[in-house]
Amino acid sequence: MADNTHRTYGSAIRLFRSWCADQRCDALPATAEVVAEYIASLIAAGKRGSSVKIHACAIAHLHKSNGHCSPTDNYLVRAVLRGSMRLRGGLVDQKLPVVAAKFKDILQHIPGTLKGRRDRAMLALCFAGALRRSEVAALRFEDIDFSEQGATIIIRKSKTDIRGLGTHIAVPNGPSLQAVSLLKDWLDAANITRGAVFRPVYRSRVLPRTVEPLLVSRILKAYMKKAGFDPARYGAHSLRAGFITSAAEAGVSLDRIMDHSRHVEPRHVRAYVRRANLFQDHPGDAFL
Repeated sequence: MADNTHRTYGSAIRLFRSWCADQRCDALPATAEVVAEYIASLIAAGKRGSSVKIHACAIAHLHKSNGHCSPTDNYLVRAVLRGSMRLRGGLVDQKLPVVAAKFKDILQHIPGTLKGRRDRAMLALCFAGALRRSEVAALRFEDIDFSEQGATIIIRKSKTDIRGLGTHIAVPNGPSLQAVSLLKDWLDAANITRGAVFRPVYRSRVLPRTVEPLLVSRILKAYMKKAGFDPARYGAHSLRAGFITSAAEAGVSLDRIMDHSRHVEPRHVRAYVRRANLFQDHPGDAFL
């Protein structure tokens, strides 16, 4: 199970156990009636249908991992879940992508300090590699192979690599963003020759440990605010989504985008491609 999924399920299970304690009923094993009533309470509290579904999956995981049949398989629970989707919908409030042109504007607002060099390199690599925040935070010096074309990076652990086999991705330096040059600049400034690539900086001193994945989102939002964008509409995933969207706008094929982003399901990438091409060959071009 991916780390984010583990945390999300853990939070949902704690809420379910707390609710069951208040209702004086068993959380494990729970009856279908109890789970259906809990789901109904989530709907009444205004939870989205997609969020309610996550809670149901967490309850199912709790039961199956402890050797019990899942009450979420019961017809009553499934009927309430269908009702939650009908009442609250399943549309996820996705963060906006940071496309290439917008990202270059953001980079202009990052200072040339030691911390600024780290931030510029980290965000640029996250964008150019279509990396998840956990992947860029876990990157080590030994995972990077520099060449004339750019850098080859080993992603040792990712959300879709359940077996931990690792994946190689190429990050070209390019004439515009020059993500590899920014990475080299940070490594030289921080004197990093082994271990974690991105580390905390405290009072112009580089600390000997890796950064937390949440830092990617925090610093992106901070610089987006400086650039005049609403930070609430963006998150760390905006960089990964921005690369995919920019590639789609440039006419790159779905297969090549998936090869770089390491998506398993084409439908996940198609959503970005469709949004990027909404105005391309529009059926109303001839008369609107």
